[in-house]
Amino acid sequence: MTFIQKAVSTITVAATAVAMATSITAMAAEPNWFVSGSVGQSSAKAEKPNVTDINTVSWDDSATSYSLGGGLGYGDFTFILSYEQLGEASASYTGEVLDSELFHQALVNSAPKLVDGISLQSQYTLWQSKAFNVKVGVGLLAWDLDYTSQLNESVVEVNENDKDLFYNLQVGYKLTKHVQVNLKLTRYTLSVNDVDNISLGLMYHY
Repeated sequence: MTFIQKAVSTITVAATAVAMATSITAMAAEPNWFVSGSVGQSSAKAEKPNVTDINTVSWDDSATSYSLGGGLGYGDFTFILSYEQLGEASASYTGEVLDSELFHQALVNSAPKLVDGISLQSQYTLWQSKAFNVKVGVGLLAWDLDYTSQLNESVVEVNENDKDLFYNLQVGYKLTKHVQVNLKLTRYTLSVNDVDNISLGLMYHY
């Protein structure tokens, strides 16, 4: 075999190897579609008003949450579009104040708030084994908040909406080829108050 023949043979083998590696990489990076859902617990980060004349302030800043969505995975990245319901919070009081309407408004302003809305997030896989994976994510939640508070003749209506960032850490375990269970911790940095959420979810890959 001449030098040229050897060179051509070497180039052919190298080109074949590169083509195979490229093909494998492309296959591994093909979009992987899925649907997902979760149930969890939300906690609003709001502070109770400090008023000495109030006998009792009922403060319910946590609630059951859920989400439904879908998305796709591509390589180390995951993109998810979801509807998220963080639950409902409430606050009330008993006692006498000098200006009940003014305090009522102050209580509404400081009360814990949980919202619902549509989120879009991206996650990156930090570590992965055959069954386990760890991901970090960041996203945007477009949320709405609508509720009415009444005290005697005083009625306060709150209608707010905004778009705020959130970030999360997720640990996943692959139950089967198509099904994965996830434990996720999320912090929502809402303009009305921050919200912490822990959830357990299922993801079905097509």
